[in-house]
Amino acid sequence: MKKGIKTAVLFICIALSVFFCFAYSKSEKKIGYVTTAKVFDGFKLKKELEGKYKRVQIARQTFLDSLKLNIQEIALKSTSTKSENERLNELRKVYLLKEEQVNKENQRLYDEYNEQIWKQLNQYMADFGKENNYDYVLGASGQGSIMYAKESNDATTAMIEYVNKKYNGKNH
Repeated sequence: MKKGIKTAVLFICIALSVFFCFAYSKSEKKIGYVTTAKVFDGFKLKKELEGKYKRVQIARQTFLDSLKLNIQEIALKSTSTKSENERLNELRKVYLLKEEQVNKENQRLYDEYNEQIWKQLNQYMADFGKENNYDYVLGASGQGSIMYAKESNDATTAMIEYVNKKYNGKNH
């Protein structure tokens, strides 16, 4: 009889062990993190739009520099009559208005490009999580959102490779 009880207890212990191991393995979540700044900086769309932005910014600055040079030339040639001084003051006002307009347009374009980049990047990062069976992919911004994580959970490099392949039209 004691042998039967021992066998039953042993069987129950083994069954419970298997059950808990199975339950634990099913409840374990796959979690990774990415350093969002690195992903953003490594994204090809960001680099492309950054290049476009710089070209537009240079063209606008060239226009302003040309306008400023013209005003300086007029000021040097001016004989300081009242009408010439008024004309020069008007040109300076026009320059200041154009400079303000250029600065606002540069900021608007910068914001538009950033929004476009993040919209595309967020979609690709969601796809990455789904395709790689992550339950969670956390963003580490370096500002305290993740205080510590094992480097083995760092998916930043894989994420950069993935988003750039997706952007280039290649499936992962």
